[in-house]
Amino acid sequence: MRKADIAAELGKPERAVGLTEAALRDWNGIAPRVRALALRVRGRAYAQLGNSGECARALDAAQEEAARPVDGPDDLTAYCDLSYIGMEAANCWKTLGRFDTAIATYSRSLENWPGSLRRDQGLCLSRLTSALAGREDIERACDVGRQAVEVVRSATSGRALTELQRVQVQLAPWRRREGVSELSGRIRGLIQPAA
Repeated sequence: MRKADIAAELGKPERAVGLTEAALRDWNGIAPRVRALALRVRGRAYAQLGNSGECARALDAAQEEAARPVDGPDDLTAYCDLSYIGMEAANCWKTLGRFDTAIATYSRSLENWPGSLRRDQGLCLSRLTSALAGREDIERACDVGRQAVEVVRSATSGRALTELQRVQVQLAPWRRREGVSELSGRIRGLIQPAA
């Protein structure tokens, strides 16, 4: 599953799909949350390939697995709940250019976000900001972006910082707007804190 995640991150979706098949081969021998994590990587790989049907099937299965009860302590995958899988699903819809679906999915995930997963909450808010910018809802992107910056400031996440840097690039065409300029300044402040 981790190898599949890395392959998807490196832009090798075909390899990621093959690795998720290997990870899920012993379906009954692995915990539901591990299955959910492998399925969300499969969804991301199919999104990268532009295959929305297979992506949706993988994401639906990931949601089912994340909803299953967990027997006993599970420190390694405790973060993998319905909110987290929802964020990952929304990211797939964003990759496929389905910004309205992505925005709605990110928003639903944030409604019940666990307080203990603050770093991932910052990532989710950053990705929502990106989806809003992709839809060219600039005012709302700036509002959510400011929230993302505050969460990331309190719980630093390299993935969220990278996403916020992408947001800066996305919003560059509107940089003369006051809200965009202010948000860009806040993001720069996170990346290059004052000495």
